[in-house]
Amino acid sequence: DVVVVCAPPREVLAGVRFEPVLREGTAEAMARTPTWMDGVVKAAVRFRSPWWRERGLSGAAFSTSLPLVQVWDNTSPHGEPSSAPADVQHSLAGFCMGVGEELERLPGEEARARVLGWFLEVFRDHGIEGQQVLSVEFKHWKHAASDATHDISFGHPSLAEAHAGRVWFAGTETERGTSGHMEGAVRSGERVARSVVATLEALSTQPAPCNS
Repeated sequence: DVVVVCAPPREVLAGVRFEPVLREGTAEAMARTPTWMDGVVKAAVRFRSPWWRERGLSGAAFSTSLPLVQVWDNTSPHGEPSSAPADVQHSLAGFCMGVGEELERLPGEEARARVLGWFLEVFRDHGIEGQQVLSVEFKHWKHAASDATHDISFGHPSLAEAHAGRVWFAGTETERGTSGHMEGAVRSGERVARSVVATLEALSTQPAPCNS
């Protein structure tokens, strides 16, 4: 049997026990490989109506001066203004950079007000003023990962080697150049698939053990 592990390396190291144990170099590389986006805050603001669509806007925006660096229309399916069912969630969502610790130090309502303020600033001249806000939510993605030192790049060579000849590591963090993107995940899958196929073919040609 073979195993392909696709979870982020640091999460694997923190939550999986290996027998035999990992090589020291592999374990160190896993501990020091960042989990993609784990320092980012994802935020969403839900509105009574999709006011941006009503104004012919996509809801997409980018900022180089605010922590809210990217925004997109996060409205749930079937959220057309003319025929939206009652349970449709009209919302804008975005990524906030470098403010996770700041938001965690604030009381909940104050933190949500801070996040809402960034959305208001991004769309200040595009009709957001006076819109009814139903909720503001945010999630600091670092809480999905264990603590580790982020001091090496993605795609450490040790992660391209099979453990004990039967366990391979895949996932976007194991690739160089394309780490953090779907392309990185796909390339890692292709790389591991080639190695697994070669290993299984080699095992299938080995003579069966003799029973005395």
